[in-house]
Amino acid sequence: MLILTPRHPARQGFTLMETLIALSIFALAVVSLAEAIQSAGRASTIVRQEVRIHDRMAAITAETTRLVALQAAGARPTLPPAVEEEGVTYKVAVQEIKNLKNKDQVPVEGLWEVITTAEWMEGTMKQQMEDRAWVYPPLLPPLQ
Repeated sequence: MLILTPRHPARQGFTLMETLIALSIFALAVVSLAEAIQSAGRASTIVRQEVRIHDRMAAITAETTRLVALQAAGARPTLPPAVEEEGVTYKVAVQEIKNLKNKDQVPVEGLWEVITTAEWMEGTMKQQMEDRAWVYPPLLPPLQ
């Protein structure tokens, strides 16, 4: 004769604790992914702004070097005033480089330095970028 003993019912599905642990791990992964995407977006915005500022500074520096050439040719151009564009202030300064000698120890005259500065606020911190260029007007093409 066959005797049947009651068996423990087979475990079916997940317990509440297992489900909560799985959901919390999933939520943690989603939040981490969202934070990573936000950080990448912020970094991209900062880089784009710095590239835009650098390009504008290069344009201002190139314009000012031509003004220095005009001044060397005898004209009296005025330097561009400080400009503010999209929260960035651009300033230009021109100074003659003195006491500079070449390799033969002969003084070099007529060499100018153009200094372009950009200042802006990034969050609560003040940022600054500077571009310097030397200009030797005799090497520039003649002005028409």
